[in-house]
Amino acid sequence: MAPGRVNLIGEHTDYNMGFALPFAIDRSTLLALSPSPSRSIAIASRQMSQKVEIPVEDVASVAPSSWARYPLGVVWALQRRKIEIPGFSALFDSTVPLGSGLSSSASILAATVCALNDLFELGLSRADLIDLCHEAEVEFVGAPVGYLDQIAVLSSHQGYGVLIDFLDLSTTETPLPQETMVIVDSRSPHRNVSGDYAQRRRECEEAAAALGVKSLREATPEQVEAELSGIERLRALHVTTENRRVLEAADRLAHQQPIGDLLNASHVSLRDDFAVSCRELDLICETALELGASGARMIGGGFGGSALVLGLQSDELQPALTTTFSQLNLPVPTAFRASSAEGASRLS
Repeated sequence: MAPGRVNLIGEHTDYNMGFALPFAIDRSTLLALSPSPSRSIAIASRQMSQKVEIPVEDVASVAPSSWARYPLGVVWALQRRKIEIPGFSALFDSTVPLGSGLSSSASILAATVCALNDLFELGLSRADLIDLCHEAEVEFVGAPVGYLDQIAVLSSHQGYGVLIDFLDLSTTETPLPQETMVIVDSRSPHRNVSGDYAQRRRECEEAAAALGVKSLREATPEQVEAELSGIERLRALHVTTENRRVLEAADRLAHQQPIGDLLNASHVSLRDDFAVSCRELDLICETALELGASGARMIGGGFGGSALVLGLQSDELQPALTTTFSQLNLPVPTAFRASSAEGASRLS
């Protein structure tokens, strides 16, 4: 079993060597895995009609459009390390909404690598598992993500967020907000492999180069304001202010103080400076705040996906969302409680 994740705060900071504060949620990917007498891999999912069967030696030939590219990417990454995997059969079942920005992909990867490690007694460490998942998603699937999702899915503990410092991948357990947390799936699909995500990453690298630093982790908002202009200034301004918000949030949570205003500021920054929000996500946040939420922001990479709301129950929020989105002839979002969970583990 491997959970999905919510990033409480700290968006697009991971590949900029900054900070983030994600936590695992009680929506997860289940995987039943069994060895096969043949040198082939058979993969199926209750959520996908497409079944894939492929020789172990040919995993790299799976179609780029196939969802099976995620679990087969783990096999490919293991093979690159000279770790041979025999044939096996795998059946996936997931409650993580696909394309919702809740790391359904990292959940599949983590479930796969943990199951293979356990079934075939590979003896891999938690750090190895994280690296393999990241390598599979970046180099095999082609999504230029940082390490946030893999660390959150594989390292979380129930009741706590994971404060990650991406400079050295160190982590610190941090209490979660005492207020109710609600996830709202906008039903506007989010895809990390799209060109927009990669473009934002390039823009951040260009901004760092213009500032003369290795990464935007080394820059400050004041420096950005003074030395950059145009797109570079906007992208760098989001990253540098977001890093400050993450550290402030972690400090407040350690002292049981509210963080709603930090989430609101994060959303505004993602919308205006980083330009990764969308009409649906903005409407969700606006509706929640009008109902009295203490904080609301888009989560995930953006361009669709989900939002996180603090201080409201899902049954308070859902009717208002239904009315607002129906009047605009938009797909009605789905709100559900965000409950924290343990990281990936074996169930039986």
